[in-house]
Amino acid sequence: MEVSPLELKNILNKIVCRHADLQTDGFSLESCRSMVAVMDADSTGRLGFEEFKYLWNKIKMWQAVYKRFDADKSGTINSQELPGAFEAAGSFKTLDKDNNGSIKINIVEWLQLTMYS
Repeated sequence: MEVSPLELKNILNKIVCRHADLQTDGFSLESCRSMVAVMDADSTGRLGFEEFKYLWNKIKMWQAVYKRFDADKSGTINSQELPGAFEAAGSFKTLDKDNNGSIKINIVEWLQLTMYS
């Protein structure tokens, strides 16, 4: 069993649409290509069973962090909830270089800290 980026997109979007408590437009093909590229240890362009299992466990872990820190259950993480989510991810202290309790991060940095760690 191997999963292509398109198949991964279809699988993940079927699952995420069942979670009404998450506000999302779903996974894009480009994000699935990126996930496959990062997790594809044998460079086949597809995810084998173990690679998929590893990715799935990462997604579930980050989903749990997301839900835990979405305190108001809005389906999004606001600016008050974000520091706790970063701290749980183990990345907040690394990014708070001047120890003032606040950080600025863009989407690329977020993805590197979560999916690529």
